Amino acid sequence: MKNRNVKLLMTLLTGVAIGTAIGAGMGILFSPRKGRKTRKKIKRKIVHTAQGVSNLLKDKKEAVT
Repeated sequence: MKNRNVKLLMTLLTGVAIGTAIGAGMGILFSPRKGRKTRKKIKRKIVHTAQGVSNLLKDKKEAVT
């Protein structure tokens, strides 16, 4: 039962993180900025989100083991 709950939580958190990243990316793409600035901002957001997801998954993995 505990493993099932952990798996469900991980799936939910992954979906939320992906949805947040997509939403942020879409918001940036439709902002009135020059292409170079937009691409830099997208790159920073992607790196930041990936690091956050990685840290979150690492914490959850440690909590399970």
